[in-house]
Amino acid sequence: MNSPLLPSDLQTLERLHLTMSAMRKTYPTIISLLGSSRQQPLQTQAIIRRYMSHFEPHRHETVFMVGGRGNYGSVMDTLIDECYHRGFQTVVIGVEPVFDLGERVVAENIFPFENITLRCYALTQLADFMIVFPGGLGTIQELIGPLMHKKLDTTVSDIWVGPRAIFVTTDQSNPVTRFVEVMGDDQFISTDDKTALVPVTVANFWNTFEVWLTYRHQITGD
Repeated sequence: MNSPLLPSDLQTLERLHLTMSAMRKTYPTIISLLGSSRQQPLQTQAIIRRYMSHFEPHRHETVFMVGGRGNYGSVMDTLIDECYHRGFQTVVIGVEPVFDLGERVVAENIFPFENITLRCYALTQLADFMIVFPGGLGTIQELIGPLMHKKLDTTVSDIWVGPRAIFVTTDQSNPVTRFVEVMGDDQFISTDDKTALVPVTVANFWNTFEVWLTYRHQITGD
């Protein structure tokens, strides 16, 4: 159930805007990472590690926004761990209260929201690309809901740039991959924003990502 829009959430959003605007000046690419809040098998964790290893040579070019409700052993927990151990710049957009992250993320880069809709918009609108790992219905809500509606007036134009692609990992079967099958390959789910839903596997992800990254650079001139 969604919480009412609280002043604290708006303050958190404003703080997030300022943080991401500053990071944009140093890191040209912002990527949101999503996935299930439930504990995951070791196979899923291994797959996530293989995806994240591609970005290691590009750690000085990329900011990762890790989102979700999160619990220990969840996709979110694994992603935060991967970002920490690989030295990636990481921002967490979680649910208030965010579970204990230890020293893996600095306090000023943790943004807890009570309002689900506002958190979902933050995850989707402030990123150039999204990578969706195994998830459930909650992940679909985070992923699709904001993209099927008009953008919030609170979006800051110098942060949000496009075009965007949502890479959905299909190495394992889950509700998100079934949703991709319904939508179809490379389906633009938001015509105005040119947001494409792109199914990927570990084997073809990096080549596919580089194609979209080049396309984005050509359009934006970054």
